[in-house]
Amino acid sequence: MAVTVGKLIERLKAPLQLEQLGGTDGHEREIENPDVSSPGLALAGYVGRFTAQRVQILGETEITYLSTLSESERKRILTQFFAFPIPCVFITKGLEAMTPLVDLAVAAHVPVLRSPLKTAEVYRLDRVLSSAVFYNFDYGFVEGTRSGDGDHLDALLIIDEPTFTGCHVWARPIGGLEMRDEKGPDFKVLCVAIGDPHQQHIERLEQVRPHRLVEIEQFFATYKALEDKAVEIIGWRDHEAALQVLRDDRETWLGEVEATAEAH
Repeated sequence: MAVTVGKLIERLKAPLQLEQLGGTDGHEREIENPDVSSPGLALAGYVGRFTAQRVQILGETEITYLSTLSESERKRILTQFFAFPIPCVFITKGLEAMTPLVDLAVAAHVPVLRSPLKTAEVYRLDRVLSSAVFYNFDYGFVEGTRSGDGDHLDALLIIDEPTFTGCHVWARPIGGLEMRDEKGPDFKVLCVAIGDPHQQHIERLEQVRPHRLVEIEQFFATYKALEDKAVEIIGWRDHEAALQVLRDDRETWLGEVEATAEAH
C-alpha cells in the first residue's frame, strides 16, 4: 500500500527535522516504492535506469554538481528531472536549494523537503514484516555495487550482536542465497563480521551451522506470503559464486560512475 508524502512528513518531520521549501503543495503524492535514490546519473543526463518513482535524495555531491552548471543548463536539467513522476525530493545537510530547483519543483507539484542531517543519516522504513517471522541476521547492502533490480547488492550478516542503522561493517563473503521474487532474480550475499570473534574464523558456507542456513532459507520463503508476493528459493551458492556476483555488480556500478564522468 502506497503512503502519501503528507503522511511521510507527519511521521518523519521531528526525527529528520524536516522543513518544506516553497510551500505545502504536493502532500497528496503517493510514494509507491519504499527505496530511496540518489539521482546523480539522471542529473548528469543519463535517465535510462532512472528510478523516478522513489524518493530522491539530493546530497552534497548532487547540489555541488548543479552549482557548477550555468543557469540555463541547470534549468534544462532540472526541468527534465521534474518531468518524471517523482514523489518528493529530500535535500540533506541543510544545503541551499539554488535557483531554479524549488521553483521548478513547485511548478511540478513535487514537495522539496530539507533536513540538516547528512545523507547517510536519512533513512526510511523499508518494510514492516507482514508475516509472523523475524530477522535472525543483520540485513544490509554492499556499497559500490549495483544489482539487477537497480539496488545495491543485498548482504546478510551473521553476527552475535545486532548492529544499528548506518553501521559500516568489515565483512567476509562466504556464500550466497540465490532466489527470485516479484522483481526477478535476487541474490543475497551471506557474510560474517570480521570484527566478531565468534564468527571471524568462518570462511566457507560449510562452516555455518546447517540449521541456521535452513532458518534463513525459510525466512525468505515466507516473509512476503501475506503480501501475495511469490518468492522462489533456488538454493545456496558457494564462496566463489558469491565473489563472482560481487565482481559483476561492482563492474555495473563502475560503469555507471564512468558514464556519469563522461556526461560531465
